[in-house]
Amino acid sequence: MDNTAKTFFYTGLILISFLFISSKPISNDQNDYLVKLNDLELGNNWKLIDHKEESANGYIAFEDSKWMMNFIHWWPLDESRSEINVDKVKELLQTLWGSMSFDLTGVQGETMVNGHRAFYVEGKLREVVLTRFVLWNCEESNRQFLADCNINILRQTPEYFFEIQKTEMLNGIACHNQHIKTKLKQVDHKDLSVSVSIPENWRSNPFIIKENSYVNSPGHYQEGISSQKGTLWNLNTESQRMVELYWGDSSEVKSKKEFKKLLLSRFKLSKLIKGGSKDRIRINAVINKIKSNENLLSAFGSYDLIIDYGNSKDTVEYIYKAHFWNEKDRSRMLINSMAAHKHFWKIPVDLKPSNSQFKSFDEKVTAIFKDK
Repeated sequence: MDNTAKTFFYTGLILISFLFISSKPISNDQNDYLVKLNDLELGNNWKLIDHKEESANGYIAFEDSKWMMNFIHWWPLDESRSEINVDKVKELLQTLWGSMSFDLTGVQGETMVNGHRAFYVEGKLREVVLTRFVLWNCEESNRQFLADCNINILRQTPEYFFEIQKTEMLNGIACHNQHIKTKLKQVDHKDLSVSVSIPENWRSNPFIIKENSYVNSPGHYQEGISSQKGTLWNLNTESQRMVELYWGDSSEVKSKKEFKKLLLSRFKLSKLIKGGSKDRIRINAVINKIKSNENLLSAFGSYDLIIDYGNSKDTVEYIYKAHFWNEKDRSRMLINSMAAHKHFWKIPVDLKPSNSQFKSFDEKVTAIFKDK
């Protein structure tokens, strides 16, 4: 891996590995919210990240932050690659991504992938990432395949996301045929003669760091990505989600104009969350549309979130929906947000949630907080 690629990889690991969890005592209400948020669907990882509560006003903020990455690599099946075993997989684990050094966990063995005998090995990268490599030869297409399964364990990504890569996603790889029965969504890369099976809210794209490159590492292609040599990366569109609830004395906000003013004033705060291992600074906030429905005002839009780690910064695009309503003697404003990555490791990628996906998330979360 060249220096640019290594920078992308290590920066990504550093930026996603810090997680600030509020050290303040958690209240019964907050714990109730957490339980309900984590019960919404499998693999949720909601945590309280900040709160300030007083008798008349306050706020609480929750974050669902997880990281997983799935690669499928392939290259020509020549004589030097004809024999495979656990030792061959160990060698690939230590050399594929250049100078990255994995500690073997002792988990290794043999399995089957699409009718092919396969071997697997697991390792850890600096107690940050847990990885499984699965290697097999596909004589029908005259290619060797490697499934590269990863989750960030320092970020406390749920084990569910590792298991689904090792089982359903692995068994759904079509290396020589395009019709595998699976419960997952099948994505057919016809020009590459590969199809993959991924969960509904994942995306599958060619992994290209640099074309016309002589570097012998994934993402670099001297003759371009092709059916004979290439890499796909499969990413989750729900890696970062936030929920913020603000409340205060019963407000006089009764119009769309007043709601817009209130929301923009909230977005203009210098820091969304202060202290801990990282600060979040919201910029470029846009309100696309405001709707009024009986006693509920709602706004749609987007913003950029700068996450400041002290010695480095990361900018993430978010889409959001905000709601305002009066409840007894209090006003409440709820902001539900999802990351919509346009780049990952500085590589262009479309990870914006679909409209139906975001609508489902917003409706489920709003029901929790509005019914409280």
